[in-house]
Amino acid sequence: MPLVVGTALLAPAACTSAGSSTPTPTGPTGSTTPGVSAEPTGRSGIPEGGLTIPGLDIAQSVNNDPALPISISRPIVPGQAALTDAIKAWADAQEQAFRQNYLPSPEGAPELNITWQVAMANASLIGVRVHEREFAGASGQSSNHVFYGDVTTGAVHQAVDLVAAGQADRLAGLVWAAAAKLADPVEPAAPTGPDAARLLTDLVPAPDGTLTAYLDQGAVAAYSAGNLTVTLPAAQVTPLLSDFGRAVQSAVASGVPYAGPAPVPAAPSAPPAQPTEAAPPVQPPPVQPPPVQAPPGQAVDCSTLKCVALTFDDGPGAYTGKLLDSLAASGTKVTFFVLGQNVTVRPDIVARATAAGHVVANHTWDHRDLKKLTASQQASEVSTTSDAIRTATGVPTTLMRPPYGSFNDSVRGLGQAIIMWDVDTLDWKYRDSAEVTRRALADVKRGSIILMHDIHATTVDAVPALVSALMQRGYTLVTIPQLLGSAKAGTVYYSATRAN
Repeated sequence: MPLVVGTALLAPAACTSAGSSTPTPTGPTGSTTPGVSAEPTGRSGIPEGGLTIPGLDIAQSVNNDPALPISISRPIVPGQAALTDAIKAWADAQEQAFRQNYLPSPEGAPELNITWQVAMANASLIGVRVHEREFAGASGQSSNHVFYGDVTTGAVHQAVDLVAAGQADRLAGLVWAAAAKLADPVEPAAPTGPDAARLLTDLVPAPDGTLTAYLDQGAVAAYSAGNLTVTLPAAQVTPLLSDFGRAVQSAVASGVPYAGPAPVPAAPSAPPAQPTEAAPPVQPPPVQPPPVQAPPGQAVDCSTLKCVALTFDDGPGAYTGKLLDSLAASGTKVTFFVLGQNVTVRPDIVARATAAGHVVANHTWDHRDLKKLTASQQASEVSTTSDAIRTATGVPTTLMRPPYGSFNDSVRGLGQAIIMWDVDTLDWKYRDSAEVTRRALADVKRGSIILMHDIHATTVDAVPALVSALMQRGYTLVTIPQLLGSAKAGTVYYSATRAN
């Protein structure tokens, strides 16, 4: 599946607050006392927090089939093409293996979810933690992998490269012994040889020289123990580090902000053009007045008008800006169901959408199947996204759409109105603008909610013709609040005429 790649923006990384653009040193979020410490993790095993660096952008691939849900988000790191490519190659391999191992299943759908955060960013080095969650139908597994990139040399390393040659068994033994104090180990001793690397996939130094290891589920204890985390004292780990490991340790301890890529020198100015004979002026085509649409934020009498709502999921993406231009040209207002991690990368696009009169609503943080999460994880997915939307726009949201349309009773209790749809364009499956338009028009009726995804170029390209066709058929295009009025928390809406 091709990834949708965005353009570089001066914006914060995912899993961070949207304000700062200057990185600070990172380390364990719990105790810094040498020894073992448990660290808090976030929605699905990834540590809370993360750093921001200028220009970081996001690439995205989503398979919205509820029988085989796949959501992959990865970073585009400015000035670090090798690091970006290495993470992409890893994510592509994980998706390929997942598709080979599992078949679509409407009853117990397997799920793959990959997301990321910046784990460290100091001097010339940046460490990106990639988090993978794989659900096999009856159980799930959560794992982390840290990739390091050097903006000066272009070199790319993984976490295990922090360890000196011949010292992996020793460090894995220390990690295993510390984790065994948190939960009963499933094996009598630490793994050695090639197996030792499974305890060394996520290693991040702290400013005080300690080293934190975030462990995959099942790496030491039973899967039910979750992602165990240990912090080892500097005196133990420093002698076991490679030259690269010591360089990362030193960079983090220095507190020097991440250097980022060198600025590109400006191209020399072109010589002045020689005067030429003036060409006859070109007459522009006559300007057609834009169609009249429902005014933003104002009540619309959908009891007398043929109202329908266009909705867009999974953004803001690389093509959302183009979509906003198209919508502005036709005067159309729509509803965006956005991912929190994308909002933190493109807060300017979300703010622009709100300022233009569109409605920005909640699509969770990282596109997990909510039915496979605990109630507390469900609440975190929604609340962190609401916070990100409020930070970017200043406007709270009380509308949410669950990824893959998957929800249960505990999702109903999160204080949001649940917005589903009755017209599915299947634009994630059919990457053809004419097909998207055909499917939307085939099933639309008064009160319909139309589902699309603005992370696909073919969808965005379909919008002008779709809007024109809907208007020619007498439909008034409105936002979800205009269509439904006061949507009630906990109620599920499929259209203006169907709710439960």
